[in-house]
Amino acid sequence: MRSDAALVIVYVSDEADYSTYSNSSAWQTYANYYDTIKPPGMVIAHSVVGDYPSGCQWQHPNGYTRTIQFGDGYYDQVQYYGGNNYSICAPDWGQQMQQMAQHSVPILRYELTESGVIEDTVTVSVNGTLSSDWSYNSVENAVEFGAQLAPQEGDAIEVTYSILGCQPEDTGSSGG
Repeated sequence: MRSDAALVIVYVSDEADYSTYSNSSAWQTYANYYDTIKPPGMVIAHSVVGDYPSGCQWQHPNGYTRTIQFGDGYYDQVQYYGGNNYSICAPDWGQQMQQMAQHSVPILRYELTESGVIEDTVTVSVNGTLSSDWSYNSVENAVEFGAQLAPQEGDAIEVTYSILGCQPEDTGSSGG
């Protein structure tokens, strides 16, 4: 496993997680293990399971119906890692798969809207705190974070900088 890569886990099940480990909650035991192999923010978990809290009914196109259990355990681990739980009973998984893919890759690059950036003036704040865990890529005109230092989903990122350009004319006084 590459140190700069996120560990993405996707659970797909039509029943609860029945695994046990030393008579404890299996999901927490697995989470504790994942936390030893990846730093915070580098484990991403999603599930496609029966709906919270009581499951759902799956309907086959030919009319056959099946009761699907709630994905207990899988649901808990996904909540722990801040991922997304999706319904296994959904008739179309297209939207779910698209959202899952978008939420499985940490955003590491933030392109700046203005060109002519004066590199020495770039500052980055994450959740109101000045950060030094980034670099400016002048070729891409973007602020970039390393995978282990990437802001988390929901973090507020503020990038400020000055640009090269014309200075406004001095209209304060006229000489005689």
